[in-house]
Amino acid sequence: MAEWSFFFQRGIWIGSVLIWVSLITLGLLIFNVVKLVRKSTILRVPVAALQEVQFPDAGRVVLSMEGPRFTKEFAGLKIELHTDYGAAVKGRPVLLRTVSSGVRNVRMELCVFDVPHPGRYVLRAEGLRASLEEVPDHRFLLARPHLFQVVGYVVGMIMTGALLILGILLIVWRASGKPGF
Repeated sequence: MAEWSFFFQRGIWIGSVLIWVSLITLGLLIFNVVKLVRKSTILRVPVAALQEVQFPDAGRVVLSMEGPRFTKEFAGLKIELHTDYGAAVKGRPVLLRTVSSGVRNVRMELCVFDVPHPGRYVLRAEGLRASLEEVPDHRFLLARPHLFQVVGYVVGMIMTGALLILGILLIVWRASGKPGF
């Protein structure tokens, strides 16, 4: 019981420190996850049935669609990536699709390509509605994979949120004036 009285006597100070540390940490985690998502973006292109794209280096690339909330314009699309000399680049659907949404726009991962070398490629979208090419707020986004880093940041945010709640509960416990449970 003596250890609880230590926390009870210093509850407001300990709770205040926990709250401030968790708020600062939470802000840094949110800032870093937004920076990671922006930094991983290779290029953003308008939606077109056939277009040329340029990759600065080889490696895994995630193709995402970006558009207004509740859009169904991307349903039924078959997307292919070819080298500039016509060879198909191996691609596969994303198993764990990440979806990020803002106030107006939504971004959803569609497929992953293993780009063999830097250079020019042709992005082909089959099943595209003709009217979609004229709408400027629908885009394809090509980015480096960042799912595991985002999951790490989310776990950090959850743990930081738990510390924030602990700090608030410690202050409420001390303010109640009852040292026991």
